[in-house]
Amino acid sequence: MRVAVLLAAGASRRMGRPKLDLAFGSETMFSRSLRNLLAAGLDRVLVVVASGGEARGELNEAHKDDERVEVVVNPYSKDGLASSLRCGLERLPQETRVVLVALADKPLVKPETIRMLTETFDKAGARIAHPVYRGEQGHPVLFVAELVEELLTLRGDRGGKSLLTRYRDEVLEIAVDDPGVCVDIDTPEDYEKASQAFKP
Repeated sequence: MRVAVLLAAGASRRMGRPKLDLAFGSETMFSRSLRNLLAAGLDRVLVVVASGGEARGELNEAHKDDERVEVVVNPYSKDGLASSLRCGLERLPQETRVVLVALADKPLVKPETIRMLTETFDKAGARIAHPVYRGEQGHPVLFVAELVEELLTLRGDRGGKSLLTRYRDEVLEIAVDDPGVCVDIDTPEDYEKASQAFKP
């Protein structure tokens, strides 16, 4: 089973407003990020949201009845990104083989890119993988289920980066023709730039 953990519990401090509500076409950043994962054919998407403030418990009409989606509330989201990652990982189905860690503020990653990443990862038999666009490392990041125990020990805001460093010789870098894997949306300027590049 291939499972995505979609991290959507951030506080949007640099944006100055709840950024996951920002519009991309007829949907929000959050909804588009979730839709892209579902369209990529993943078996399950665990959406990690904060318990208060900018909680993303609401699902778009097109997603709320999808049995592949499960909302996981992180009551400790203020402790950093790793706390949200742990909350999602703790809910992984037992039959999980591949974990894809995705960020809800990266709505421009194409579904076909996500599908290609998971298929390449499966065929390569790698332990960790991430996309690379024109030499720049992007998201999402993929891990084999055997690394979940190590991911559960992470703390702070680093997410899975420490494992990429620890296992640098085993990381599969997958070249993609999708600039969306490197588009961070943290500030109003980032949003304006991403909106200009957005294609419905």
